[in-house]
Amino acid sequence: MHPKESQDEVIRLLSDPKVFGVVAGPVERIQTHVSEVFLAGERVLKLKRAVVFPYLDFSTPEKRRAACEAEVRINRRTAPTLYKGVVAVTRQPDGRLALGGDGPAVDWLVDMRRFDQGTLFDRLAKKGALRRVMMEDLADAIARFHEGAEARTDFGGRDGVAMILDSNAECFAQSGEGVFDAGDTETLTRQSKAALAAVGGVLDRRRSAGRVRLCHGDLHLRNICLVDGRPTLFDGIEFSEAFATIDVLYDLAFLLMDLDHRGLRRLAGIVFNRYLDVTGDGSEEAGGLRVTALFLSMRAAIRAHVDAAQATLLSDSGKARARAEEAREYLARALDYLKPVPPQLIAVGGLSGSGKSRLARELAPHFGAAPGARVVRTDSIRKRLAGAALNTRLGETGWLQRGDDGAHLSVDARRGGGGPRRRPLGDCRRGVRQARRAPRHRRCRRASRGAVHRPVAGGAAGGDGEAAQRTPPQRLRRR
Repeated sequence: MHPKESQDEVIRLLSDPKVFGVVAGPVERIQTHVSEVFLAGERVLKLKRAVVFPYLDFSTPEKRRAACEAEVRINRRTAPTLYKGVVAVTRQPDGRLALGGDGPAVDWLVDMRRFDQGTLFDRLAKKGALRRVMMEDLADAIARFHEGAEARTDFGGRDGVAMILDSNAECFAQSGEGVFDAGDTETLTRQSKAALAAVGGVLDRRRSAGRVRLCHGDLHLRNICLVDGRPTLFDGIEFSEAFATIDVLYDLAFLLMDLDHRGLRRLAGIVFNRYLDVTGDGSEEAGGLRVTALFLSMRAAIRAHVDAAQATLLSDSGKARARAEEAREYLARALDYLKPVPPQLIAVGGLSGSGKSRLARELAPHFGAAPGARVVRTDSIRKRLAGAALNTRLGETGWLQRGDDGAHLSVDARRGGGGPRRRPLGDCRRGVRQARRAPRHRRCRRASRGAVHRPVAGGAAGGDGEAAQRTPPQRLRRR
């Protein structure tokens, strides 16, 4: 809290059910390190706390008003029905505070429509209620949001990542005392800068290619809910344009890290692979796989110092200790993401409809660095080449005439092969992880043999076609 200002009077006002038009029942209050959120009836009011951190300044009512207006504007991109507007807390002639009164404004609030808290993805995760199809829908929603977001070249790239690393180091120094071992935070800063030096050129090329955009910026499970049955992103970063104007994969990395932290690496891999299938960001040209480890580590580092800061603000000592312990877990995870992992290739073969994709999907979380192996499927590449959605049936023309050679050449190009030339273990040495779905029907035998000879990782496992002989004809027709 800023030492010159107290918001206790505003908090007392917002704790009164009458402000919400609710006659009976308590107001639910949620505290974060930058906000106080009050929920009652069908309404949510969000107060920016009068705090100052290296990355934000909410120290005056004017700055909090600007932040409230920015939050509404930014989040209406993904959740237009949730964000109603900005409302003032005013001082009435009798000295009392009121909501949206005629007196001068003393503070400002974000006014939101309440949604079912049970649909928050962090709560669904705790109940084990997140399912593959739901996560694929979420990946599609994020991909659409990124595609429509404003591309920028004044942020991001090597310099943008360096700024975040410097901010992380400053935050650890400011809030980490008594929570972290100084040697661990210094090691993380040093290793992160070394990783940045290795991929700085890739980051700059991604920015030039339009992959730095005005993103969400805080894309973890607590900021995703279901609205009308659809995954919906809300509570994006409004206080720092630099923190929100980032590489699209850095935006996605927070969600992947959060899932991994909760023991849900399988779902993280599903989101990751679906997003790459939809966007093409896993190609050699895009360089997405080369920057993922650093992005995951940065996200875990941010969560670590944010939790450490929250631990110092919580009034409940038990909750403060638990938050500090979680901060240390995030720091350990940030260090772990930067450890090199030996690459591997798993080639999954079989007749059409025999379950190659499912097997690859279930194997992927157990191999390679987080969030697991990259699953390359020629049928998804066919659909990308045809400009079709992944759940669209291409039909015979799209599958046979456009598919075989073009799709397999595209698989080869995604790993730098560029054509029929074989590159045994070439990409394997660069440490890219993939679980390969290798089709075995007659027209693709030549291309799938190339899949084993042009791996991005070492080792291969094949499947037989026995299961396909028992596959229901309708499934084969759908494919």
